[in-house]
Amino acid sequence: MLKALKVLLLLLLITAMVWVSTLWRWQTTNTDPSGQDVAVQLVLLPLALTAALLLALWLGKKIRKTLESPTQPPAAKAAQSPLGKAPEKLSAD
Repeated sequence: MLKALKVLLLLLLITAMVWVSTLWRWQTTNTDPSGQDVAVQLVLLPLALTAALLLALWLGKKIRKTLESPTQPPAAKAAQSPLGKAPEKLSAD
């Protein structure tokens, strides 16, 4: 529930910032926006920016978790036997 509230607040903050900057620009340049301009700038842009930010945060968390977790190289994992002893090497005679 708390995570959903944070996402909603982030969406509202980004939407407010986009709306203020877009409406200010339209007003200062005396632009008469079309329906497509309104849809893209006031609806799709805040949604896309929020999705991009959430994706970047999620990927950063995944990368950080991967880098922090101690892992063995694949060769070391393959060399271990189920009993915990290293397999004996075969001689090439």
